[in-house]
Formats: sequence, C-alpha cells, structure tokens
Amino acid sequence: MAVANLLQVLTDILNRCIDDRGMEFPLIMCLISDNHSLMVMRVNEGAEPHILARNYEGGPIRMPIHVMVVGSKKAVRVIIGEADKIDIFQ
Repeated sequence: MAVANLLQVLTDILNRCIDDRGMEFPLIMCLISDNHSLMVMRVNEGAEPHILARNYEGGPIRMPIHVMVVGSKKAVRVIIGEADKIDIFQ
C-alpha cells in the first residue's frame, strides 16, 4: 500500500470512529504491522497528527496493519488487510 493510500485509509478509520462509533477528539491511534513496526500518534480535530512514538523493524510498516483507536471512553480495534480491506471490531 502506498503512503498516500495509507493516509486515506487512516482518515477513513478516524471518520468512521467519530461518525459511526461516537468517539470524540482527542484520539490516540496506534499502528502495529506484521513486521513489528509501529507508530503511535495523538489526533486532534483540525490539527496535524502528533507522532508520539515510532519504530521501524525490517523496513516500513507493511500489511496487515493492526490499528487501535482509543478515546476517553471508547476503543476500537481495526485490521487493515490487503487491497485496503478494513475490519473494525469494538
């Protein structure tokens, strides 16, 4: 997956968390890939994400990507698979 596609998929996940799951900003988003690369960011409405931590093991983040979005009262787990397939779990 290209970086531009990943950014679009992450934006879609955030929008679904807010619109469909009733989550509110600020949110913490953690991405962990199959090769143990990870990124943790804080996301606020209308601002660029703030990277809190990142570590790349054996190259950049690759599929599948496990994503956890955490708000003040809710959390959602997401798996991004091949061909941008998204599975959301509460």
